[in-house]
Amino acid sequence: MKGEKKTAKILTAQIFFLLLCFVILPGTLYLIGRSYFTKQRIYELNWELSLPDNMKCLYDSHTPPAFHGEGIRHTIFRLEPEQMTIQMNAGRNRDVEAFCTAICDELETDANDLPDFEERYGWIKYEKQQDTLIIVYFPHLKQLHFFQEIF
Repeated sequence: MKGEKKTAKILTAQIFFLLLCFVILPGTLYLIGRSYFTKQRIYELNWELSLPDNMKCLYDSHTPPAFHGEGIRHTIFRLEPEQMTIQMNAGRNRDVEAFCTAICDELETDANDLPDFEERYGWIKYEKQQDTLIIVYFPHLKQLHFFQEIF
């Protein structure tokens, strides 16, 4: 009887250890990683940007993940005009509009998530080697669009 209790305790300890190793620990690490690497944080890390903390993601679409991270992405955040901290260029830019439209076309973006370049907007372009990020802000819609292409 004593041996059976000892065996049951050892078996229980082994089951708990396996449960900890294969379920609880990976699940916890997944949740921590998911909360740290938000869509906003990905742009901040990849492009060394400082973005307002109070942005809310409204839309995100991207090509399937590739081995080296290459691909395209379109993300829309909601941001009040008074919270805007990025210095933008004013006025229309046909190259910016063409780049953004090409990304939307490739991602097959829904019509209600397409940027309306007939409206007033501000824009800024970042480039690193072959990679490009264009940020477009529509103050009347309170929308901050990110268009990223990474090679």
